[in-house]
Amino acid sequence: MRASLSLGAASLALALALPGGASAAPVQCGETITADTTLESDLSCSTQSAIVIGAPGITLDLAGHSILTSYTAILNQGHDDVRIKNGHVASDGTGIELNGVSGNVIRDVELGGYYSGVVLNGSSGNRIVSNQLLSVSLSIGNGSNDNVIRGNTVLKFEGV
Repeated sequence: MRASLSLGAASLALALALPGGASAAPVQCGETITADTTLESDLSCSTQSAIVIGAPGITLDLAGHSILTSYTAILNQGHDDVRIKNGHVASDGTGIELNGVSGNVIRDVELGGYYSGVVLNGSSGNRIVSNQLLSVSLSIGNGSNDNVIRGNTVLKFEGV
C-alpha cells in the first residue's frame, strides 16, 4: 500500500510540474484555438480574424498582451462558455465578435480602435464586465437577450 501511495504522489508531483504536458507553440495570426490558450506575445495581424475560437468551454488569456488588426481581433461563432480576459485589443474593424453564443465572459480587456469594441449577434446570457472601451462602441444585435454589461469604463480618445 505504501509503494502505491509513493507512486501516486510522484505522479501527482510530475503532473503539477508539467501542466498540460509539453509546451505548445505560440499563437499565430489567423489561428483557430480549441483548448485553453495563453498568449506569449503581442500579435499584429493582417488576417481576416486574428484569433478564432474553435471549441466551447475554453479560456483565451491575453496575459497582458495586445492584438492589433484591421479586421476582427477575436471571433467566436457558436461556441458557448468561453472566457476572454486580461489584455488589449485594438482593431479598425471589430475587437471581439460573438455570434450565436451563450455563457461567454469578456473581462479585464482594454478595447480600442475605430468601430466596434464588442459585437453580440444572436447571443444571449453573456457577461461583458470590467473592461475599458476607448473610442469604440458596444453593439447588441437582434436575438441577443439577457446579457450582463456591468462595470465597464467608456473613454473618449482626445488625440494628441
